[in-house]
Amino acid sequence: MRGLFLPVIFIFLYFFSSCDENTCEEPTDVNLKIGFYTIKNNRETDSVVNNLTIYGIGREDSLIYNQAIAKKIILPLNQLSDTSIFSIRINDNEDICAFYYSRTVRLISHDCGFITEFDISEIMQF
Repeated sequence: MRGLFLPVIFIFLYFFSSCDENTCEEPTDVNLKIGFYTIKNNRETDSVVNNLTIYGIGREDSLIYNQAIAKKIILPLNQLSDTSIFSIRINDNEDICAFYYSRTVRLISHDCGFITEFDISEIMQF
């Protein structure tokens, strides 16, 4: 009887530990997605931008795009502040865009952890 006890315990632990797969199927990246469009004859069409360079103001070492060709871009918003400011340069034209938002931290699940959700309240161009 004693020799059967130890293998039964190991089999029992194996089945219960294999039930938890630790997979996160929900995306945990929350970024600002922007597309470029052209309006002709009151009709909106996708547009491609050449020589696109973007970096965060106050984070100049974080070059996001460098002379890229894009029709959609993804910008990371600052999770520690209610403002993110970016320098957006296309060819020799530069715009400074500021995004103002409120942040909410939400628990997705034990496996996925927390995410920060952003509610954009204002966009300013300088």
